[in-house]
Amino acid sequence: MRQIPGDSFGRKFEIPNVGAVNRQNIESLSSNSVDDVPSIRYFDPRIRDFDWTTMEENSERGARLKEALGGRSNAWLAKQVGVVASTVHGYAHGKVPPADVALRICDVLGIDLRWYIDGQGVAVTPGDKLVMVPLIDYSGGMAADGIAYAESFLKHLATDPGSVRCMISSGVAMAPSVPEHAEVLFLPGAGVIDGAVHVVGIRNRLLVRRIRISASGGMEAVCDNPAFSREGSDLLEPDQIVGRALWVAHTP
Repeated sequence: MRQIPGDSFGRKFEIPNVGAVNRQNIESLSSNSVDDVPSIRYFDPRIRDFDWTTMEENSERGARLKEALGGRSNAWLAKQVGVVASTVHGYAHGKVPPADVALRICDVLGIDLRWYIDGQGVAVTPGDKLVMVPLIDYSGGMAADGIAYAESFLKHLATDPGSVRCMISSGVAMAPSVPEHAEVLFLPGAGVIDGAVHVVGIRNRLLVRRIRISASGGMEAVCDNPAFSREGSDLLEPDQIVGRALWVAHTP
């Protein structure tokens, strides 16, 4: 499954720690953008060529996707881009993917976005180099399979794309900013930032939490979900900080 830049009309995104941005600009891009966080759309200029809100289902678009798939199945593509096979079936019949999914489809298949969406230009485009980001499980171990991301996207997040790690969030304690089963890209060993989202070790399990630093320098892990406010926070030692979150996304 891949995640590459693009905003969405069915997904939620967050890039923690980037500071305030122009709220009006964000809201004009997507009603689902996280408050005070820039849309991933800013990272990839390709999708700015289209008005994603007005495009309609088109059988020719579906035919182009089938052509690009060749002999590969809908299930194969679904696994690569992080959706279910029935969703790809809809795309193969001309439905318009969300912008981020369209970008992932094009990068996986090595096709041009404009050719796929509206039939203009040529089909093939030079593919972006892919980087396999190690997937870290809840115990802190490395899973057998990593997740492929476009190198150009990772370079927006970290100087060294090879240093980035990924984990899948569990539970809803950090919803809505980090939904359950969201992919979380993080940088191990990055400096702690007050108010930012981090990956932390609590009770022998890796969790995604927001860190607050007190005036005395103490650190605590807090949940974003108001429903968990009664559970209080966890005090943290420096060695419990695994890394700082760089990017969060999820498929609904």
